[in-house]
Amino acid sequence: MWKPASVNGEPVAMVKEVSLVFKLHKSNDFRLMAKNCSDKGNKMLFIKKDPQKALKYYDMGITLLPNEESLLAARGLCKYELGDEEGARRDWNRIKTLIENGNIPTEPDYLTDDFRELKGYDTMTQMTRK
Repeated sequence: MWKPASVNGEPVAMVKEVSLVFKLHKSNDFRLMAKNCSDKGNKMLFIKKDPQKALKYYDMGITLLPNEESLLAARGLCKYELGDEEGARRDWNRIKTLIENGNIPTEPDYLTDDFRELKGYDTMTQMTRK
């Protein structure tokens, strides 16, 4: 529920993000479609060892669900693997913002052990913790 912001009892302006998922038809389940993108991205990254193609799938998933922390984390790790540290940090800062706004839990339990082996994992966990 939305509550107006206040400082010392006085109303102040604030920014509040609201995430909406539209389901136009039962076959257009954005969550399922984003999960499929995530699964394909994981396959490209870990089985095919093709982070460039994995990134395309993660991008598609984030287009469907822009606040999905597991996709943001995976895309950030993929970008880090490709040498795009700045892009990775933008995704991880987005996760941190979502955590600070109370939209997701503070501990990243949504990544598999495979992700923990990637070189950017430690950097990501340090950045996303409060």
